[in-house]
This record gives sequence, structure tokens and C-alpha cells, in this order.
Amino acid sequence: MGRVGVRGVGRGASGEEAGRAVEEGLRIARECGFGIYHIDLLLERCRLGLLRGDAPAAEADARTALFDGHHPPAESALPTLLAATDRECGYAWGIAAGGHLLAEALLLKAAQKIKRADYVPAKIDELPPAVHQLVADARDQLDQCRELRQRIQDPKIADTQRLLAQLDGGVLTRYPLAVQAPAKHEPPPGESVMKKRFRVALSFPGEHRALASRIATLLVGQLPKSKVFYDEFYKAELARPDLDTYLQRIYHDEADLLVVFLCAEYEKKEWCGLEWRAIRDLIKKKQPAAIMPIRVGEGDVSGLFSIDGYVNAQDHSPEELAALIMERLRINDG
Repeated sequence: MGRVGVRGVGRGASGEEAGRAVEEGLRIARECGFGIYHIDLLLERCRLGLLRGDAPAAEADARTALFDGHHPPAESALPTLLAATDRECGYAWGIAAGGHLLAEALLLKAAQKIKRADYVPAKIDELPPAVHQLVADARDQLDQCRELRQRIQDPKIADTQRLLAQLDGGVLTRYPLAVQAPAKHEPPPGESVMKKRFRVALSFPGEHRALASRIATLLVGQLPKSKVFYDEFYKAELARPDLDTYLQRIYHDEADLLVVFLCAEYEKKEWCGLEWRAIRDLIKKKQPAAIMPIRVGEGDVSGLFSIDGYVNAQDHSPEELAALIMERLRINDG
């Protein structure tokens, strides 16, 4: 994944395709510790956010690339990725690009607050205080960016000068003032277009809790914790008298992908049996894409046969299993 490839994301592709390419690149960068590429891809995602008119998302990506970096939980075993301004990184080109894009995000935010893309320069002091501050912060970022680009002889200084001239002329932004939703594929017949609460739900017998816990932790390094259903994450929520039907509803209706740890013990366990009934109903309703079996031991499970595919946990590390689960999500989403 070279710099040319990063800079070219989105050219000749739809916004949705570009977004998927960037997300895949970010996943690889975070798993492999590619710090510079991580910064570049965050800034590419920031550009896509601006094109959609999504100022908060664009600002968050620019700030992560510039100042925050990526610090996964220690238990995830994923590497820390530095921000462009960290002393150990000092990525001048990324600092310049990030400062420019952060300014654009702040100006778009200002424009969205006043619901117009321009203002009267002579009356800038009449803008609401919050908007006035956004414009001032953006100008400060652009001034710093112009100085840095001049020092490192970055040809993109012309873009920064153009944006400053645009701002001086009373134009805040040329990006959409309303957030544009990305194009979405039509779901197959019979599938709901409603977003589900969880991206992944793990179903496993207690004998394999250690593996399930490790995989859940690794998934949280790549997905929000609120999108991974692992029972230890939801102790307070699951302390209820109707837990049997509550769990069945989660596995049947509220998860995009059900990861099932298959072994002889699975079907014998009372709670696994309850979860398996919900999963079998999805098989009956011809939703196989929603189920990913991982065999963690020998033994038959009713409803599955020798022709059914599965991942053999003995052939993969927990990190590889988590990566395969993320890959399956991307396949399903595509």
C-alpha cells in the first residue's frame, strides 16, 4: 500500500467503494502497525467526510491523524499508532495535510451552524460567538499550514492559499451544508433494511470462554464495544428474569453476524441450546450469511451436517480468527 495508492483512493470509484477501500486500509494499518499509512488513510476518510458534508466525522478523523493517534486497549495486543504531531513521528507532510483538512472541517461546521456557505467579511464580528470561534480556529490552522508547506516546499501550498483567499472573500465552504448519505446497496429480497444493534454476537459453551473472551477483545480493537455482543460486556443488562427470551431475541433479531463455537459441549449446554434455537430458525429462513460456525472441538450439533462449512479454530490463532470474522462482515456488507 504505497503513497500513490493512498492518494488515489476514490478516483474512478464511487464514494461507497472508496469508503470500503479506506476502511480496509485502516484495518490493515492498525493490525500491522503502519503508522504513516494510518495517518494518510484517516485524512483520506476525512476528505470523504467533507464530500458528504459530514463535518463532525471529518473533524474527528483530522484530529485523530494530527493529535490523538490510535491507542487500542492493551489486552487487544494491537500496536499503538502515533499521530502526525507526535515527537516520535514528526510526519510533516501529514501535519500540513491534516491542518488544511481540519480547517475545512471547522469552516464546514461553521457554515452548517448558520445554514449558509458564505458571510460578509466586514461583519464577521456579528457572527454568533461559536461560529466566529470556528472561523478563527480554521484561519489559525490555515496560517500554520501555509507556513509549514512553504518550509517543506509542499506544492499543495497553493491549495491552502486558495482556501485563505476564499475565506477572505466571504466563502466558508464549498462542501454540502446537509449531510449526504452514502449510496447503499439494495438488500436482497426478504432482508430488513433496519440497522441491527450488534455487528457480531458470540455464542459459545463455557469450556471455550477463554477463546471467546480473547476474540471479543480483539474485535473491540476494530469495532465499537457496543457493537460486539459478548455476555461479559453486558452483565448489568443480562441480570433479568426473562433472560432466556431476551437472549433469543438478541441472537435472532439484533446481530448482523452470529459466530457459533461448535463442539460436543455446545448443544448440551442449556443456554447454548436456547441460542441455537434462534440460530436454527435463521437457517430455516435461508439466512446462512448471518451465521459463521467456528469448530472448537469434535462433536455433532443438530441442524448442521458434514456439507456445511466452518472455520477450524485449531488451524488459526485468536488474532487470525478475529480477522476472519471481520472479513466475513465485509463480505456480507459488500
